[in-house]
Amino acid sequence: MRYTARMNKQSLRKQVALGGLFLLVVLAGAYSFVSAFITPKPPQLSVVNVAEVGELTNPSTGYILRDGGASVPLGDKILWMFGDTLFARKSVDDKSNGRSNTAAYSTYANPTQLSEPLDKNGVPYQFIDFNAEELAYNRASGKPDERYAIWPGFMVPESKDSALVFYDRLKVHPGYLNYEGIGTGVARVRAGETKADRLVDNLFTGKGTRFEHAYVQRDGYTYLYGCDIVAGSLESYCRVARVRTGDILNRDKYSFWTGSAWVADLAQSKAVVPGSTSGFSVMYSESLKSYVSVKVPAFSKIIELRTAQRPEGPWSTPVTAYTAPSGIYAAYLHPELSKDNTLSISYYRDEGNWKGYVHLISVEVKADSK
Repeated sequence: MRYTARMNKQSLRKQVALGGLFLLVVLAGAYSFVSAFITPKPPQLSVVNVAEVGELTNPSTGYILRDGGASVPLGDKILWMFGDTLFARKSVDDKSNGRSNTAAYSTYANPTQLSEPLDKNGVPYQFIDFNAEELAYNRASGKPDERYAIWPGFMVPESKDSALVFYDRLKVHPGYLNYEGIGTGVARVRAGETKADRLVDNLFTGKGTRFEHAYVQRDGYTYLYGCDIVAGSLESYCRVARVRTGDILNRDKYSFWTGSAWVADLAQSKAVVPGSTSGFSVMYSESLKSYVSVKVPAFSKIIELRTAQRPEGPWSTPVTAYTAPSGIYAAYLHPELSKDNTLSISYYRDEGNWKGYVHLISVEVKADSK
């Protein structure tokens, strides 16, 4: 009798365990089924029309080679910022033919015509200045392929009259694309100025922490993207960081996307957003009711579009928005110039013989109705 009772209890426990396991499987399946319906799929875009707006130039300077091209509304104008800037005339201050970065303004009515303060030789000033250590290193080297560089990534509006500038602090070494990343810094620029004040040099440091490729703001959060090339390929994927917009300068307030959750530990983050180190930008489109990204695949001539319902994705399959006649990089979306279903996009195009321009195009799209 005791043996039979023991067997009955064991059988009961086994049935309860199996029932519990079955219930978990059912609940997991139900969750996946429901999630597929409560998480809207991103719309797939198709391109209706592409129009060339023009090349970004300053008529007062003559030809200047500069890449980059991120922008931000500041005061009643648009501030544009650029990376390496090369010119034929020597600057007054250091007798050089180049700057690590520059900035200029345009109007909304004529966004491609730039204006900026110039020295007496007609040369623009540096936007984010070097510190004493960087300046001393560059002077001691005297070489364009062994130097500190400060390359701006994007600008985040703080108010109508100020913006935060995220920049990449790095060393350029001899060899093709031989860059040593040091950290992601933040500076501040105010309306009417083309000089930014450095606030934090190393908000992020170390491999896989260059969160200066793209940003988007929505619902009180600022999301930052840091992209890296996948080893053995030309594909790039990006990690995503987020922070309450009022805490952008506080590193301890950031959290990072693991692929399924936001966590405080950067080491747990995963690069899951398709992006590019050659050109990547994100914005939210009210008319499309979705996030939109542009991407330039490495060493290519094309600009790709994707959409998502959340900044971290999942993202749609890519659609080619534009194909240039020669190699391009540094693609940026410009929300302040985009309207309805027309996206304003800039990119740098190499035209050979040490010439190239930042071009601005408008891309009209429509969302798939499916």
